[in-house]
Amino acid sequence: RKGVLYVAMGNCLPAAKAAEGEDGWHKLYDLKGTADDKLLALRGEEVAQVHKRCWNMSWMLGECFGGCCGGEATSAGCGVPEERRRYKRGKRAAYRDVHRVSPAQRERLLGTLRADAAFMAGIELMDYSVILAVRKVPAAEAAAAAYYPQPGDMHSAPVVSIEGDEATIMYFGIIDFLQRWTPKKRTAHVIKLLFAPKPISTVPPDQYEKQFVNFFSDRIRAAEGVQALEVPTEPVEGEAPAEARRAAGEGAVISQAADTEDVLLALSTDAAAKAEGEEETFEDASETLEG
Repeated sequence: RKGVLYVAMGNCLPAAKAAEGEDGWHKLYDLKGTADDKLLALRGEEVAQVHKRCWNMSWMLGECFGGCCGGEATSAGCGVPEERRRYKRGKRAAYRDVHRVSPAQRERLLGTLRADAAFMAGIELMDYSVILAVRKVPAAEAAAAAYYPQPGDMHSAPVVSIEGDEATIMYFGIIDFLQRWTPKKRTAHVIKLLFAPKPISTVPPDQYEKQFVNFFSDRIRAAEGVQALEVPTEPVEGEAPAEARRAAGEGAVISQAADTEDVLLALSTDAAAKAEGEEETFEDASETLEG
């Protein structure tokens, strides 16, 4: 359509269903370091996004009085549906969960996140998220269960941490990174500042960058006893050489293609701003009272 820009982006997670395991992802997160954090899936089952709106007065009262007078059990008796309560539990877990890695893995991950966040702040982008997929397997199965990028794949290499008899395989990617700091977002910022749960995600790019980096600096923790699984040195048939797989694991999270940076820079121009539709004017504001 004339005046509208379309961008096709690669998947941040392995396309092969087998990467999730037979039971699906142990946990799948959408993380910003704000009250908007979500748990998208738990033990292979999707967590429904059941939002609370201003017209759900019974839910608002139920969550308010339930939280004050007995928490989860009481809110159930106050008319709050189980799907909504499960969604809320997932949001709390997403914001609070800690991800244990080796010191070297933490240094590499945070260095990449800082570099990407600084780049996006520099071109006035905000409200991006980290998608984090987690799979748990016995330590002895970690090497076979981890999916390293092959030629043509767009996802980054997994971060594989072994602690005792269990291995945690994590795939990181940055998504939803085309949002500019527009007048609409400035308006939503004021509304959310007054009414929404804190911390909010609708903040200026430089503030968003600091909030984002500080959150992951706290939640990604180096732990004693955690060992990193080394990238295999002998590729199986059809795999890329070890050097390529290692480079993919150490590369920028959002750099899915050589021209990613050019696409972002192009979308940050005034031409892209003019092409932006008006239908999203107060989408952010409509979620102001979402828990």
